[in-house]
Amino acid sequence: MKKNQFFGLLVGLILVNCQETNVVEEMQHFDARFIPVWIAAKTGNTNNLQSAVTDLQNQWETLKSEYELEIGPTVDWLETYECLDDLMNQTTSALEREDMPSVLEYLDGIRFELIHLRNRYNVSYDLDKIWEFEMAYTLVKTMMQNPKQVLLELNELDCIVEDMNIAWEKVLKSNPIAMLPTEKKNIFKQFQQDIDAQLKTFNDEVAALNVESETVPDGILRIEQSLLGMLALFGGASQAEHKTVN
Repeated sequence: MKKNQFFGLLVGLILVNCQETNVVEEMQHFDARFIPVWIAAKTGNTNNLQSAVTDLQNQWETLKSEYELEIGPTVDWLETYECLDDLMNQTTSALEREDMPSVLEYLDGIRFELIHLRNRYNVSYDLDKIWEFEMAYTLVKTMMQNPKQVLLELNELDCIVEDMNIAWEKVLKSNPIAMLPTEKKNIFKQFQQDIDAQLKTFNDEVAALNVESETVPDGILRIEQSLLGMLALFGGASQAEHKTVN
């Protein structure tokens, strides 16, 4: 299949609202394989990671091969296609070298490309709101791990915490729970409540900080377990077979 076919067809499907093929559903199937790999790399859990990456690579190839219709080349999509193909191969190579930081870096690159691809073409995909919150959260968490930097740059901290809170509000206003089967919806709601409460506590701790503070709050760390648990609900083989019900 020519390299422009897959993304060229997706453009056509999105623009004409094709009823025969659900592009969003296919993206969910891909994420169902992607998320377990990403969480494993994020947490350093290498058990069965090689087979999970192989499944992800196979799903990527399946996703491409399912769209074998000739549509004129679109430079934007072609570049994204080539970038994703390259990142997928780099992920596999890094795993073979047991270079876990690079595995996570390449997986983050895959995630970034797909999020921005959907944004550029106005593809509604509520899981992206959780991903965007995770990225904002990670930025805050990274800064909080350097207490001296925090106390010297309180204004910057306030800015990135505000961005994180805005990203969380977008999660609350979106509807990612509609992507889940019934048995997972209540678990999602519990994780959502936990994160909401943990964020409020952390925001209060940050508000109390000043240049004379001797310590910085570590409440940001308590959010991660709930956030990874929430994301994990969208991963796994059973989720890949789930059909979206609105």
